[in-house]
Amino acid sequence: DTLVLWTDEFLKFKVSPASKNKNKLVESSTHHEIHVKGKQVSITPSVQNARSYWLHHLLSQINFITTQKCIRVDVYTQIASAEKKETTFSYIVQKIPTAILHGAYSALNETVREAEEYAKTWMSYQALWDIDINYLYKTLGNNLNSWMGVLSEMRQGRNTFDNSQFEKNFGPIVIDYKNVQMKINYMYDNLQQSILDEFARNFVDETKKFFETINTMRSKLEKLNFASPKEMVENISSINMCKENLESWESSISTFADNEKMLMANKHRFPDGYKNVSAIQKEWSRFRQVYQSKSNMFEGNNQEVQNMILKEEEGLMEKVKQVESLWNDKKPFGADLNPKEALEVLNQLENTIKDNKDSIIKLNQAKEMLKLPPIEMDLINIITEDSAMLKELWSEVDKIW
Repeated sequence: DTLVLWTDEFLKFKVSPASKNKNKLVESSTHHEIHVKGKQVSITPSVQNARSYWLHHLLSQINFITTQKCIRVDVYTQIASAEKKETTFSYIVQKIPTAILHGAYSALNETVREAEEYAKTWMSYQALWDIDINYLYKTLGNNLNSWMGVLSEMRQGRNTFDNSQFEKNFGPIVIDYKNVQMKINYMYDNLQQSILDEFARNFVDETKKFFETINTMRSKLEKLNFASPKEMVENISSINMCKENLESWESSISTFADNEKMLMANKHRFPDGYKNVSAIQKEWSRFRQVYQSKSNMFEGNNQEVQNMILKEEEGLMEKVKQVESLWNDKKPFGADLNPKEALEVLNQLENTIKDNKDSIIKLNQAKEMLKLPPIEMDLINIITEDSAMLKELWSEVDKIW
């Protein structure tokens, strides 16, 4: 009965004046104060101290009974008996039901665990003094979702201290935070406002860049002409690039809407010239109309476009052969050459090789969109690798020339 009563009083303990406390066993509480000294958040005494105290208190209740002397009714009549009798009630411990004993220890351990987790939340505010704000900004970069995640966590983090209470009790374990509540609130407000302001700057920059990107792409699409062989590869690449980015752009607009809503809820003042989400959505709508129109036009002229691409491929492959011939004729490969002259020749050849390789890559992108087999790049890749190796060799020679 004593263990059951102790467990019940321990779990249901409420902090109140001693005169109003009707508990018989758990009559008082342990007090643990959170404080800040020299920019260091700590708790005194530790919650582990509470574990030791209440474990000792529980054992004391058990010992109080088990150490009581047994009353001997046969002390005068059994003088000659050699039988050893129990002098205390220590044997009762072995007869305590396991469930009751386990319940008492579990109640103690679980309550201490909860108190310790709560105390750790307060200890985590040490970051308010330790944080490197510039490192945080650099880590978050221009990922608006990451910024939103941090700000959301900070809003939730206020729940611990942003209230009218000064302490929290876990059974008879009391965590007192009245001495740090104002300090942490002040530090938290400053940090949260700094992060919000920096986030707003990033948000405005990103929305501006996004608007300009969509606006530029719309203007570019409006000028597309699939009847011109000269611009065919560039035109198909533009359509392809838009197609690949539609989903991510759509997602960005949704993110911008959430960002703007959050900033408006925090009464943030946007700078002059800010492109709000409404303006971005209107531009996006115009872009989608132009894209759809040009995409349909492209699909409608598919066979004609394919013929133009194949003709473009013939001309490009002829250029690649010329590059191969030029490389074989001009590549600097002789012991009598001046390294600087050799490197100058290589730089000129490198630019020609790169231009042709970029053209092949663009043409392959167009062919991929048209579901045509790609141009083999083995030859141009070999020339590129040879050029790089030769340039590295002449660069090393130049160091000792």
